[in-house]
Amino acid sequence: MKLQPHDKAPLIVRALVITTLALGNLLFLTGQTSAADTVIETPEHYRKESKWQVGPYCGPSSLYVFFQLLDKGVSLDRIAELCKVTDEGCSLEDLRRAALALGVKTQMVRGTSEELAKLTMPLIIHSSVGLDDSEGSGHFFVLCGKDNAYGGKYLLIDPSSGQMVYRDTIDGRNWSGYALMATPPWYVATAKNCLYLLLTALAVTACFIAFRRQNEPSVALSQNAAITPAPGV
Repeated sequence: MKLQPHDKAPLIVRALVITTLALGNLLFLTGQTSAADTVIETPEHYRKESKWQVGPYCGPSSLYVFFQLLDKGVSLDRIAELCKVTDEGCSLEDLRRAALALGVKTQMVRGTSEELAKLTMPLIIHSSVGLDDSEGSGHFFVLCGKDNAYGGKYLLIDPSSGQMVYRDTIDGRNWSGYALMATPPWYVATAKNCLYLLLTALAVTACFIAFRRQNEPSVALSQNAAITPAPGV
């Protein structure tokens, strides 16, 4: 049986919706990391030159890893330039502004370790000590989330020491309570996000057109009935 134009509309809608969802998932996939030991070596694509392991650069180094987990390729030099690193390092606000300039909207949050577990990962965490318990005026590292394969432990990356560590908790001894988290990416006008919005708009428009076409035959029939003379008149 040959499909009429209004019969084809639902097929077009389904195709557009499926395409939109598939591309949306590809655009917003984030990376995942696995490990065999409690303390392991940072993967090759997270490693940096020795200068990035100096204290003041822990901020941009953490933002670099943060971007890697969000599947966004940005150079460390560009991140450091936007963070405006000084001899004293940089702040979470500096990292937030740098991320926004690179097309990623983030927000600073504060809470307990229990509240932290409910936030969207990854996070850039502010700490008073490094993962190796070295003292300092402040330190940044990346919290990737909980890994059920390791008893629900937190997976953290310390860009300065080059370690990936599993820990049971993020307690008050090393965590200041401040963190930086990414907000929904469609709030920032990047090329990928604009494409996602465009595809969504096309899918909605297709649904509207299909609805109108499916109702056109009945409307036309009622109009014809109103103007057709009765038999024998």
